[in-house]
Amino acid sequence: MLQVYPDKKNDLRPLCHQFALEQAQNQREQLKKLGLFTDYDKYYITLDKNYEAEQIRVFGEMVKKGLIYQGFRPIQWSCGHETALAEAEIEYLPKKDTSLYFKIKLEKNFAFVGQEDINLLDKKGYIVDGSDFIEEEEGTGIVHLAPAFGAEDFAAAKKEKLIIECPLEPNGIFNEKIKVPELVAPLVKLIKLERLDISNTDIDDGLKYLSDTLQELRCSAEERPEYIRVSKQKFPSVKLRRKRDRIRDKLESSLGDNLVEEIQSVLGDCEELA
Repeated sequence: MLQVYPDKKNDLRPLCHQFALEQAQNQREQLKKLGLFTDYDKYYITLDKNYEAEQIRVFGEMVKKGLIYQGFRPIQWSCGHETALAEAEIEYLPKKDTSLYFKIKLEKNFAFVGQEDINLLDKKGYIVDGSDFIEEEEGTGIVHLAPAFGAEDFAAAKKEKLIIECPLEPNGIFNEKIKVPELVAPLVKLIKLERLDISNTDIDDGLKYLSDTLQELRCSAEERPEYIRVSKQKFPSVKLRRKRDRIRDKLESSLGDNLVEEIQSVLGDCEELA
């Protein structure tokens, strides 16, 4: 994790500032070589104090007009930095991982028939929700929901007005909300497959270990894997989304289609939690 030491010689902020300026200059030189015609003496960079002040001013005006609210939403999260990650900070790297598949012997085939809303282990009733992101061609067609760790699961839980809690702390440690005492406190990355007891005699001989290459979510600034977790964030409000079409019409005259579509996508994804 990046360490900052105010008023000390080893403060990294001046180094970061200088590095950013050097990269901005490199980008301008590259654009010149590509033959881009523009006024290279007039540009803006996000670390400019005037730019930062204008960003704060605009955000303050949006707050005054009731266009910003605080709510929950699953987002990419860095447990190492304990902060949300921007799209530019995300990369997906191929990783070969192992999955465990096993069969459980049942005396009868009534495990699911007529018992869709009953957990066979604790006899508690649960909500069974139909969602279009479940594929009929793969698996049983029945999956559990993890509303705190995925956009589709989050949306399904909201539709059913379920209470959404996050059992993962900002630093990647499970808290008591996970309701599994032996998992509270260890870092997520340290939880091993050995914790799974596969000595039960009800498990069939068809136990299989399969390796597959997956795309693992990582932060470009560190080597450890990152996660998607629900977090309190500031979002554009419903009032702003209702003005989306009018905003788009005004932007199309001055911005490219790709940027306009990106802005519209952000406005469409941000919804207040009922």
